[in-house]
Amino acid sequence: MSISSAIAGLKQTVKSLVHRARRAYFKTFHRFDTEDFRIALEAAGLRPGARVMVHSSVDRFIGFAGTPLDALRVIQTIIGESGTLMMPTMPFTGLASDYAKSETFNVRRSPSQMGILTELLRRMPATVRSVHPTHPVAIWGKDAEEIAAGHPAARTPCGSGSPFHELLTRGGSILLIDVDIQAMTFFHTLEELYENKLPYSPFTTEVFQLASIDRNGARIPTETRLFDSRVARIRVLRRLIPPLRSMNVWREACVGGVRLVLLDCESIRLAYLGLCDSGVHCYDFARLDAAR
Repeated sequence: MSISSAIAGLKQTVKSLVHRARRAYFKTFHRFDTEDFRIALEAAGLRPGARVMVHSSVDRFIGFAGTPLDALRVIQTIIGESGTLMMPTMPFTGLASDYAKSETFNVRRSPSQMGILTELLRRMPATVRSVHPTHPVAIWGKDAEEIAAGHPAARTPCGSGSPFHELLTRGGSILLIDVDIQAMTFFHTLEELYENKLPYSPFTTEVFQLASIDRNGARIPTETRLFDSRVARIRVLRRLIPPLRSMNVWREACVGGVRLVLLDCESIRLAYLGLCDSGVHCYDFARLDAAR
């Protein structure tokens, strides 16, 4: 056996030991069940009838005495049939423009690349998935069809007519399950609403002529600008956290090492607008200026 092979084998052994130790630690000291999860979600402010978009990671769900599907059903049980559960189900990783140029989105067949909870929700028989070539949303509950209907005509992926914008107009919230605020796709809605307040547009100048395949097999056209990759790299959404905390709307709870944060969309809009008006934007524009 060569030295390089021995080193590679040793690294794999150490990695396996660390993984097992981590699992043992969480199962011993951070164990929680569906009831604990429900209590924590309600402590963060989730209520019956809520319209909520969830961004999630299950990396720390090691101590959860249940399955990802059990966790999803807890959320559905809390908000009930009078509520609406939404999750982004983007079918790509990387840049939307790269995906759009090489693939045609199929609402029934294109899997979500946004994590296991999003894919489980997408596959539920009662779920409606919006038709959009880059930013489709899985929607379960009240008014799902209505919320999804305008997405193909949206002029930017998360702008007016999209489920993301509908979430704002219908008094919805964002639930972050063990993910950073950087994951909040709803932010793109605000980028369209207040594009004229930004030093640089976050969108491409090119208008893409794209298409999707809907659940009946029909080809649905979409004419949209996508996101400028240069601006995407300099977004700093964490700048929203201080104003949200000062507004006393940052609702947080923790269970089994999993952090839950619930934020209402209108408060996010006000915090973002306040930053724009004060000239403190959620981007590191100095990096963009330096590159020009």
